[in-house]
Amino acid sequence: LHPKISAELLAQEKYSELERVETAMLGRIDGMEKQIQDSARRKMEQRFGRGPYHIEMMVRKAEGGILSGQLHKVVLETALTTEMPHAIHHFLQMIDTTLWEGMTLMKGDMRHASSLSSPSTITV
Repeated sequence: LHPKISAELLAQEKYSELERVETAMLGRIDGMEKQIQDSARRKMEQRFGRGPYHIEMMVRKAEGGILSGQLHKVVLETALTTEMPHAIHHFLQMIDTTLWEGMTLMKGDMRHASSLSSPSTITV
């Protein structure tokens, strides 16, 4: 064979092999993602029941940079567990372990801050 044709053939074979390796790796990654999602979904259902979940938070709003004493109830509804089970499970774990207790959420500057107060509850 002509040297140029050999080099092109070799390059094409290497490219094909790289494509096969990439396809196999993507298949393994998809499998791991599914295992993580299935595990998160099982753990959520065992701990909190079936979703969607409603999170009730008591919030103090900021007025002019100062947090008011008045509490306001905010209810969040999670996405479906089929859509993003790992993220929802992680969020529910943070609430369940009171990680958000006393936290200040800010939007822009202190004039838009809100303080979370207990109890934060998860309802189904």
